[in-house]
Amino acid sequence: FTAFALFCQNADAQPDCLTLKPAIDSINSYLSQKASVGKTVKIDTFFIDRHSIKVHLNKTISDYPLRDRDLKFMEDAVRSSLSGRGSGLKVEFTYGGKPLKRLISGYYSGYKADGFTKEHKSWIKKIDSPIDITKGLDGCNIALWSSHGYYYSHEAGRWEWQRAPFFTTVEDLLTHSYVTGFLAPMLENAGANVLMPRERDPQTLEIVVDNGSLFYTERNNSGNARYDWTDSPEPGFGADSSSFLTDTNPFLSGSARMSVSDGKSTQTAFYMPFFPETEDYAVYVSYQSLPESGSAIYTVHHSGGEQSYMIDQSIGGGTWVYLGTFRFTKGECGQGVTVRSAQEKKKGVITTDAVRFGGGMGNVLRGHGPSGYPRYAEAARYWLQWSGFPEDVYSLNDGTDDYKDDYMSRGKWVNYLKYCMDIPVDMVLALHTDAGYCMNDSIIGTLAIYKEESEGRLRYKDGRSRITARELADIVQTSIVDDIRAYCRKDWTRRAIWDRSYVEARVPEVPTVLIELLSHQNISDMQYALDPGFKFIVSRAIYKGILRYLSYTSGRQYTVQPLPVKDFSAVITDRSDTEAKVKLSWTPRTDPGEPSADPTSYIVYRRILDPYGDCSVPGFDNGTVVTGTEYIDRIEA
Repeated sequence: FTAFALFCQNADAQPDCLTLKPAIDSINSYLSQKASVGKTVKIDTFFIDRHSIKVHLNKTISDYPLRDRDLKFMEDAVRSSLSGRGSGLKVEFTYGGKPLKRLISGYYSGYKADGFTKEHKSWIKKIDSPIDITKGLDGCNIALWSSHGYYYSHEAGRWEWQRAPFFTTVEDLLTHSYVTGFLAPMLENAGANVLMPRERDPQTLEIVVDNGSLFYTERNNSGNARYDWTDSPEPGFGADSSSFLTDTNPFLSGSARMSVSDGKSTQTAFYMPFFPETEDYAVYVSYQSLPESGSAIYTVHHSGGEQSYMIDQSIGGGTWVYLGTFRFTKGECGQGVTVRSAQEKKKGVITTDAVRFGGGMGNVLRGHGPSGYPRYAEAARYWLQWSGFPEDVYSLNDGTDDYKDDYMSRGKWVNYLKYCMDIPVDMVLALHTDAGYCMNDSIIGTLAIYKEESEGRLRYKDGRSRITARELADIVQTSIVDDIRAYCRKDWTRRAIWDRSYVEARVPEVPTVLIELLSHQNISDMQYALDPGFKFIVSRAIYKGILRYLSYTSGRQYTVQPLPVKDFSAVITDRSDTEAKVKLSWTPRTDPGEPSADPTSYIVYRRILDPYGDCSVPGFDNGTVVTGTEYIDRIEA
């Protein structure tokens, strides 16, 4: 064995090579405890010379999450099978002609990242938050979507769900409840900008205020004509929101406004609509990105106060840009959005186009009319059109197959954001619940999918290696499975990490993971899927996985958001005819799996109701930071 080379092909079948069979049996037994992939690892060939043992494995090995310690176990198993003859020889594993070491998670094996995430300028920044986020996701731009959506079937000639109904829901809405109700707010609370190709707001009311409308006004505070608002040279939003045809771009049918910005004057535009009901409304703004564009300050005047954002208008123009969801009071109460120059010293321009409040109803005409459903229930294809993206992004099948357009458009949308709108998207996560069921009431569990090679390329357009997506998939899947096992079900199934050519994983030119969380056809999975407590745990696990990945690849430390407090109480004392004192107290809740999540301070939000005013104020303010576990305030009788 040390003097001559031994080469074995199809090692399972060759009698001369059966010496490694105990090793592969041991490896399969070991790996089966890490994940359930449905196949076994086999040795295609192995080669022994005086220096090394080269073992070529089939591709199944790539479906397992791998760490340094796993490779060490496999090496020891091979040496053991050779009864000491392999002692001192280097063991090298490959799969598909590639070294197996490339599949090992650097994060979980303690390796330093290659520094493939570059720092980029901030796009949207809250400027009056009670705290500054420095160890979260501040400045990160995350593309996030839930699966499927209500769509028009050309074959059936009607609008319908993409997935069949099971256990009181459909996948089209089930995953959306995770993404919009739990995950996106967690990411945004950590400082991230979350971009979605589907409507996020379940509010069926929609108010669009365009420039030139009754509820739009402008002001030049300097009195100097050079700072007056003028029409932008580019077309802007101008569509009727009730309905429009499939080949219409609403951001090419109107106008936008612009003004000089050089720090010497403040120009302001006001969008102050009549709100038909006191409700929560998502707020979207639109502007244009011109060569001279600088930054603008957007202030949302809501029923609880004001929230301001600094937006770099040199990127992201020509679409709806989400700021947040706020409560607005019925009527005209001076509530809405103002836009003003950011007092930058360098000369430039600011622009403003339109502001949208609320998610609204679907308005793209297909077949005999629009869907008749709230826009948040619809597929991505329709939201992307309503948001001004070109037809070659949202309709890749010449308007003949909305089903395919939905999943094919999402990756195209990400690439358009990054390379046409200059938004520095850091990563993508798609959440699904795959079909399938078990006859023995077992859990089907969680699968992660990424795609390394795309169109023959192993690198993204920005130069990063596409194997980066595997690290993302591994970290997020591990976080999900670990937390579900810790808090819900100890035997939750961890499925494979697939390198597969799914369109949603293959097309985006940034690291992307598609998570198949569970099976919506399997009753054992669905016993958990509809539980809000489970949704919270899973969404928090995904958030932590994303935070760990982006912190790891950028080489910075992170802190996880604390869990909600417990034992909350309010005690009223010192009562008089006009006021009283209220003492709020609570107990922190620790996260056993994440030491950094221990709280160091808290934020108390207040709202004041004026029962006598024309515009009552039922919304919460921007919060007060409290360092202890109690807060004392005075309230009017």
